Amino acid sequence: EAVNRRLALLDIDARRVLQILAVSGERIPLSTMRKLLASEDLPVLGKLVEHGFLRRDESEHAFSHPYLRDFVEASIPAETRKILHARCLDLGNDDGEPLEVRAEHAFRAGDLLTALMLLERMGQEAMRRGDASVAILALRRGLELARRAVLETGDEALDSAIVSFSRQLAEALIWEG
Repeated sequence: EAVNRRLALLDIDARRVLQILAVSGERIPLSTMRKLLASEDLPVLGKLVEHGFLRRDESEHAFSHPYLRDFVEASIPAETRKILHARCLDLGNDDGEPLEVRAEHAFRAGDLLTALMLLERMGQEAMRRGDASVAILALRRGLELARRAVLETGDEALDSAIVSFSRQLAEALIWEG
């Protein structure tokens, strides 16, 4: 409730900038920020630092607390959140962001095929490096996404994705014990 009251004191531009930053992550490098924000929005960052929403380091801005970022992101309308995640996915692809970051943005943007592809690659790479918990997370998300898509669209072409994710998830779960 206190966080919500503090957010209500911000003007619309500051809230919009905070929402964009919340979708992009807890720590945002200045180079990424310049690509995400319009030049007229950059002065708003000073206001957000002044009000205690962000901290500024030499090379990045960070939310003052992880809960604050989660709260701001959760308060974004669903369709707007999807658009912002799609924008971050495009930027992540251009900047060569890690696979896990791109998979998260694709998943949250609702980009079905990209999300399935990235989640499967993420699961396979996690298994290769011996990180079963990350593989389980990625493969479970991929399976849930494919199942949901089949239920919503009735597209039987995704049946093979369900089988593939199920098999790989079972292997990861067995490996994890």
